[in-house]
Amino acid sequence: MPADLPESETACLSAWLRTVIEPRIERYWQLLSLINGAEPDKPSVPAFTWLAQALSAHR
Repeated sequence: MPADLPESETACLSAWLRTVIEPRIERYWQLLSLINGAEPDKPSVPAFTWLAQALSAHR
């Protein structure tokens, strides 16, 4: 993780990334958009997975 990021913020960022890389959560939001008559967002799991892996490798 970046050296200038406090440990507490690093932990929060890691926890958030673990949440957003969960495909089931992304699917939930896609289905909710459809139910509400909106177009679902483009998939973000691949990008956030890449970010989580990059940050993990940086440690």
